[in-house]
Amino acid sequence: MIRICSFSSENGGGKRILFALCVFVFFSSDAFRLRADEPSVVFEHRTGPDARGEGPTWDCAPEKWVEEPRVVDAVFVGELEMTCFLPASPQSGIAGVRAEMEETLRRTRVIHSGPESIRESDLDGRKYDVTVALKDEGEGIRVREEAIIASDETNHLVYRTESREISAEGMASFLKKVAFRADVKRRTDGSGFTVSLWNRIDVVRPWYAMEWVFTPIARKSVLKKFTKVRQELLPRIARSIRKQNS
Repeated sequence: MIRICSFSSENGGGKRILFALCVFVFFSSDAFRLRADEPSVVFEHRTGPDARGEGPTWDCAPEKWVEEPRVVDAVFVGELEMTCFLPASPQSGIAGVRAEMEETLRRTRVIHSGPESIRESDLDGRKYDVTVALKDEGEGIRVREEAIIASDETNHLVYRTESREISAEGMASFLKKVAFRADVKRRTDGSGFTVSLWNRIDVVRPWYAMEWVFTPIARKSVLKKFTKVRQELLPRIARSIRKQNS
């Protein structure tokens, strides 16, 4: 999750010392110095897959920290949220979004159990116990998580995941918890849908990493992961709504 350097040393203790020194050099460089008030993207607008703009569109407000990122009992906790607007006709619905999410879940996850019928946010939903295998900067990560998809098929959809067990290699092994939520709601004026995204990542601080060095690096990594998820998920939602409306 947070990778600064790679080493070939077989000495575990030596590797840790080298890592701490490398982080210090990286952070001290003027080219990579981070500030607590580092600005994020102010506004994002996408016009679709071609130059003519004939594709799904969305507008997003700035992402923001739910609370100031912090280290609690040697664990970095970072929570980000963002609200986006997807224009759509009043006749459009979100049944296609639910179907696409369930198909993607079946195709990309190992399903241990489910679907189990549940209620989530006053919606009929399905809960799955799944495992997803990922690669993060070359390091393998396996996340066993609870995944929930709930919808009324027309106006409101919730997609939520929360990790139950994480196994990883290298520096990614410090990842402790991942939780994500996407809330898609039709706007009352009928102009489209509001998409609210929320993401929390907990990372264990290695004992050899100084907190004043570790926190800004973890902060930047969490923001990077949130941006990646947003960039992958929003087009899928927008395409599904547009496809159903066409």
